[in-house]
Order: sequence, then structure tokens, then C-alpha cells
Amino acid sequence: MLGGLTLLFTVAVRVAELYVPQYLNLLGASAASLGGYAALALLVEAVPSLSAERRGVDSVAALLAAGCAATLGAFLWLFAGAAGAVLGVSGVVVATAGSLLARTWGTHGPGALFDDALVDAEHARVTETLTEVGALKQAGLLAVLAPTAALFTAVSPFVTAFSVYAAVVAALGATATVALAVLGGSGDVETPAVDRPRPELGGVRAALDDLTVPLWRGVAAGGLVAAAEGMVSAFLVIVVVEYHAVGLATPLVDVPPTAFFGVLVAAETTAALASLAFGSRLVRAAGTVPVVAAGAAATAAFPAALVLAPSNPPLLLALFTAYGARFVGRPARDALFAGRLRAALGDDESVRDALRASRLVRRGAAVPAAFAAGVLYGASPLAAFGLASLVGAAGLWLYVRFVRAE
Repeated sequence: MLGGLTLLFTVAVRVAELYVPQYLNLLGASAASLGGYAALALLVEAVPSLSAERRGVDSVAALLAAGCAATLGAFLWLFAGAAGAVLGVSGVVVATAGSLLARTWGTHGPGALFDDALVDAEHARVTETLTEVGALKQAGLLAVLAPTAALFTAVSPFVTAFSVYAAVVAALGATATVALAVLGGSGDVETPAVDRPRPELGGVRAALDDLTVPLWRGVAAGGLVAAAEGMVSAFLVIVVVEYHAVGLATPLVDVPPTAFFGVLVAAETTAALASLAFGSRLVRAAGTVPVVAAGAAATAAFPAALVLAPSNPPLLLALFTAYGARFVGRPARDALFAGRLRAALGDDESVRDALRASRLVRRGAAVPAAFAAGVLYGASPLAAFGLASLVGAAGLWLYVRFVRAE
């Protein structure tokens, strides 16, 4: 029961974050402000990778704190407009604070445990572990997207529908937190340890200094691809809802643009699941280089293609499906990187530090990129998304060089 509740809350928060930029947009946020929001949210996700966890902290208490903070964040989404008026601050500020609090469930709650899957996996199981974790995340996302799209179809305007969804998320968070308090406090559930040390800034520098030039290509490639994804993540819903402003007409119901965005993300998620399921087979059949290159190419081509494409629902479905295929080579790519780290460094602790440092580089690269995209998007969506494609193409080039290196 507890595991199901925590997973459901984790995915519900993730789906909410897909729609938060449109919510902020309707509350009056500018494109530059949305870029700042995206950068701040990405920074919040990156910082826990740098700070060391405190030893001796009771794991149930830590998870309860994360659950309370995330639930409060959902309530701030729900009452952003009213709270802004009462407190004398913009509703954008209140909703942004809600998002930052909600993300603590992923950075300090059960969701954070997935981050160490690659680091702690045995070398022989790296690809399998990454595939399992990725598939679990994508399957959960897909399960929540269908009722979410139905909600945005049935309830209008968007602000009202999002408020209803935020209330559901808050209820899930409260339920999961109470269940954790009851079951965790009774000893009926085994809670994870939270005292795993993480590298400080000096440790990150030292780990990166130990990398060879070929390994640095892999780190830089990951950073560029992550930057390309970060540049577009906050604006995808706005591009669909306002730039293209298209829905989906069916014999039973007309799906509005906000709900159609959920359908597009569901198509992307389905493609991601298929990519994770069959990626290893493709690697064995075609080799690592073409599969990894195909995944990076999907990331590079998608942003520019999305803003240049006609506002045609089937074409947008095809684009989002192709974008989901970016996961096809990710487990093999990361396993290859981990294997080369072990070959170069040998010591397990050094390998773990290097993996955590490279993960921090990927996350950190997306932070300024997201803000830059917001500034550019205010002037021209094509400029912002075109630059994202160029950044992704540079990452693709470095990935190919890294994978081909002996």
C-alpha cells in the first residue's frame, strides 16, 4: 500500500510539473520569468547531488519532512491566486514556491532513491538496472496521464482544471505522508537509509580532474544533451497550447489543446517505454554507435521540428513519439560510460564519485540553458528552440566521438 501511494504521488507531482508553466503563464508570468522558473527548478534538483546527507538522521522523519513539504507545495498551487492576493505578492511567486516545495518529494523523498541506481549497481547489471528504473518511471507516468487528459477535457477553463488536479495531488500527498507516519512509525515498513555520503564541491572537482579526454567527451556530451532538453522542457506545453493552439477532434469528444498536450506526452512516454524495452536488442543487432546516435539525434531534431511543423495534430503526435525514442540508447550509453570509468579508474569509490560528478554536470548544464531559452523565447520561439537543436546537435557529435573511441 505504502509503496503504491508513494509512487502515485511521485508521478502525480511529475505530471503536474508538465502543466505548471502554462499555469504560471496564465497567472501573468513572462517568458523570461518562465525561463527563470525552469532554471530554479532544475537547480533545486541538482543541488542534492552535491550536498552530503547528514548521518544519523532518522529516515522516516526525513521522508515525512519531504512529504509535508511536497503536500504544502500542492496546496500552494491550489491557492496561488488567492494566496497571492492575501499575501500581497504575485500568484506567480506563490505557484513557483509551490513547485519548489513539491520537488522535494523527488529530491529528498523516495524518488531520490532512484538516482543512485546506476551508482550502486554492479557493472554487469548497469544496463538492466537503468532499463528497469526508467521503465518504472515511464509506466507510472503513462498511467496518470490518461485520467489527467480526461480531467482537462471535462473541466474548463484551464486554471480551474489545474486547481482540481492540484487538490488531488495535495490529497495524495497528505495520504502518503500519513501512511508513512503510521506504517513507518509502527515498524511495519522498512525505510531506506539516508546517510549515503555524496561528494562535496571539492570532491566533484577532484573526480572530474581524474577523467581522461575521451571520458570528458562523454561528460560534455551528456551536459549538452541535458541542456537541450532543459531549454525546451518548460515551454512544451505553451508551444502546444498557444503557439500551435490545436486540439484533437474525435467522434466522441473534442479534446482541447491542454488535454491534447497530455495525449502528446502519453505518446512520447509510450515510445520511451518501447525504446527501453527493445533498446538492448537494437544495440546487439545494430551496434552501440547507431543506437546511441539515434537517441541523441531525436533530442537534437525535436525542438526545431516542433516550432517549424504545421499545426497538425497527427504530425505533432508523430514528433512527440519520435522524441520519446531518445531513450533508446540511454541505458547502453550510460553503461558504456560506467564501464570505461571502471577501466580507467579501477577503484570503486573513485568510479562512484565520477558518476555522481558527471550526473551533477548534466543537471547543472541545464540550469543556465533553461534561463537563456526563456529570454530567447520572449523574442522568438524559433530562436529558443532552434538554439536548443544546435546545442543538442553538438551533444550528438560528442556522443558519437565518445562511443567510437577505443
